[in-house]
Amino acid sequence: MKRTLLLLGFALFAKLCAAQNFTEGNLVLYRLGHTDGSSPINTTTSSVPIYLEEYSISGTTLTWKQDIALPTTTISGNKRIVAVGNATVEGKMTRSADGRFLVVPGYDQALGADANNSAAATVNRVVALVDYQKNINTTTSLNNPNDGNSFRAATSYDGTNVWTAGGGTGSVTGGVWTASSGVVTATRLGGASYHQLRVFKENLYVAAGDQIYQITGMPTSATPTPTFTNRSGTSSGANRQAFTMVEVGTTGVVYVLKYGSGAFEVEKFSMNYPTNDGWTARGSYVCPVSSYGTAIEARIVNNKVELFVVSSAASTVTAQAKLYKITDAAGATSNISIEETSPTLLKTWDNTYNIRGIAWAPVKNSVLPVKLTDFKATHIGSAVQLSWTTASEKDNDYFEVLKSTGDSFKLVDKVKGNGTTDQISNYNYTDKELSSGTVYYQLRQIDKNGQVELSSVLSVKPARLAAESKIQVQASLSAQQVTVNFNSSTAGQAQLTIRDISGKLITTKAIVVGVGENSFTIPVTLSQAVYLTVISKSGKTQTVKFIPNK
Repeated sequence: MKRTLLLLGFALFAKLCAAQNFTEGNLVLYRLGHTDGSSPINTTTSSVPIYLEEYSISGTTLTWKQDIALPTTTISGNKRIVAVGNATVEGKMTRSADGRFLVVPGYDQALGADANNSAAATVNRVVALVDYQKNINTTTSLNNPNDGNSFRAATSYDGTNVWTAGGGTGSVTGGVWTASSGVVTATRLGGASYHQLRVFKENLYVAAGDQIYQITGMPTSATPTPTFTNRSGTSSGANRQAFTMVEVGTTGVVYVLKYGSGAFEVEKFSMNYPTNDGWTARGSYVCPVSSYGTAIEARIVNNKVELFVVSSAASTVTAQAKLYKITDAAGATSNISIEETSPTLLKTWDNTYNIRGIAWAPVKNSVLPVKLTDFKATHIGSAVQLSWTTASEKDNDYFEVLKSTGDSFKLVDKVKGNGTTDQISNYNYTDKELSSGTVYYQLRQIDKNGQVELSSVLSVKPARLAAESKIQVQASLSAQQVTVNFNSSTAGQAQLTIRDISGKLITTKAIVVGVGENSFTIPVTLSQAVYLTVISKSGKTQTVKFIPNK
């Protein structure tokens, strides 16, 4: 199910810029400034400011829109965030999976100080969350990831939790870390020296230099120990530092960027849907011009994949950062086929700047149509009530409630969705048709464009129907009728009989009993007297006395 988690407690924003909001569809680049206006940025180990440069892109035309300066001083609980001038492997910014935040890694340190391989306890690792209105939250300032090593990348699903990656060795300092937004201590998930990481289809992926790992799910705890599964195959010396992932039709496609001082290389993989349990290599493309290749982003235009590659300057005085565009015209499961003879150079920066990361601009509403924040089943009497919540929805047509008693799932009802909304929506459905054994429930969510996603499966073992022997009778003199209610743990034929207190037959009726709650109303000639209701089923008889109401 395409989904967007509820963001709780996201406070302490600092709106530090007065220019216009980000525009959906624009590119944002993680740019390093300079401290003195003249020294090449890519040769210093000092802390330098970070700017988010926004550009519109139309064809091969890149148009500057605005610069957003990230804070270099602490303001109202929001920490400063800076970068290391010559650390070309750092600054792997991403956009959150739901599209609402830019997720920017950096350091809490004074400008001009030496931040290279600093201690995390004294130079905290900061993750900035920036929304479409340029509200900047830098309250996530971590005191333990990648201690004494490079802090390289950050990502998030929806701003509630963040995942980070960087350098390190052994089982203490390096690898992938996770934390709730706004906290100061992260939890290490595993690994050693890693580069970019992303969330795609509710799984975490991370580049390890020679391969790309899938970390199943989006773990926020080290217990149980997360599993790192190699999906790209191992290529010695490949220097796989960055990657991007898109969905082309019904297939996930991965473009892996290899860093190289001579020319960058882009590898293509198709994901094995719907299980996402393996990748198939679809060839590679080597840039024919001198380049480095440190960051990559993608979008789909006219059924083709446009790739935007940052060639970040090396640690030399004359090196310059560049932005290239190439287009894969092949299908999702075909080998990469770049339609340009040579990559289109969109922009070159002066050597007093450097470019590290690239991402699409954040948006107001989630790019993921629907996300369940809760799906549970509760016994209400002899029935089961299903309830679920969404934090936001986009083009959500309806939910189908599916049920299984151990065989295939069957549709039992439909619940209308709320279309497009950024508000919390609560849903529920009550199943009165219980089974004597374990019952399984699942939701199928259908978008207005027909796209379908399934929820996880809930298993419910029905509570013992202790009230099965207790028959409830409501009799009315004015209406001259009797209503009989009772629970049954089994289905079958039964006989409902009404007699007076002497045993004389008043009326009898054959009934079909279902599992769970049963209710039958029959017309009866009554007077102000005592009567007996008798239910006969499977050789057993249950009798209840009653006096009609006036």
